[in-house]
Amino acid sequence: MLGGVQGFNYATAETNVGIGTTAPDRQLVVEGSQAIGKFRRYNSTGPGFGPAFLFERARGTNTAPLNMQPGDFLGKVQFRGGVSGTMLEYGALVFIGHDPCQNGRSSFVDRDLLTERMVISNTGNVGIGISAPTQRLDVAGNLRVRGTILYGAPATPVPDYVFEPDYRLMPLAELDQYVRTKRHLPNVAKASEIQDNGVNLGEFQMKLLEKIVGEGGQSFKIQFPEVEFEALPSHFPAGKARIVVNSLALLSSAGTFRDFFLDGLLNELV
Repeated sequence: MLGGVQGFNYATAETNVGIGTTAPDRQLVVEGSQAIGKFRRYNSTGPGFGPAFLFERARGTNTAPLNMQPGDFLGKVQFRGGVSGTMLEYGALVFIGHDPCQNGRSSFVDRDLLTERMVISNTGNVGIGISAPTQRLDVAGNLRVRGTILYGAPATPVPDYVFEPDYRLMPLAELDQYVRTKRHLPNVAKASEIQDNGVNLGEFQMKLLEKIVGEGGQSFKIQFPEVEFEALPSHFPAGKARIVVNSLALLSSAGTFRDFFLDGLLNELV
């Protein structure tokens, strides 16, 4: 038997084993210039019987073990780098138990071996900057995407229905009174609600599109009554004329750029 654990196999003290070193400071220390370890297993029983490195954790002692506690590290793979003769901590991959019911999370911790930078819960949720993610991806901080974000079929329908002949727009007087009183568009959350609860981007995009091609044109006319859209050339197709009106709503507060866009868009449609 190499090494010993106090209280087992008549061992009266714990001893360390060194391979490639004469001064091991752990129960097993391996040093060398080659790849340290290799695991190989032959088994035809099933796909889950691969080579394994098993971590087990309990409180108490080996002769009187106690239950693990929530927050205990059940296993840790630690990384150090040699700098000026000292092995400095760089971080670790740990598994943290949540409860006695086999719930927990894998976590990448920083050099202090405590600060969690990214976690994956056993439910499949991923957290960055947060240790208890509640969604498939839960990020505390800003995002930068160097590519395209593809969004699946939205739960809120694309508002093509505003082009149906029976679609009812809110009357101008009613819309005017609403925005003056409520200070936001109908059926759109106000700023304080978004600040408190966040926003569903897919749903919000559909709402904005609905407003752009729906009430948007009317609200532009309210804000800029001097613009007589009825004076558009009579040979404009009705659909294009409406698109002009509603597109301008997007730019209703854009000043000079709005006017520039108006001239360019009208010239294009003439």
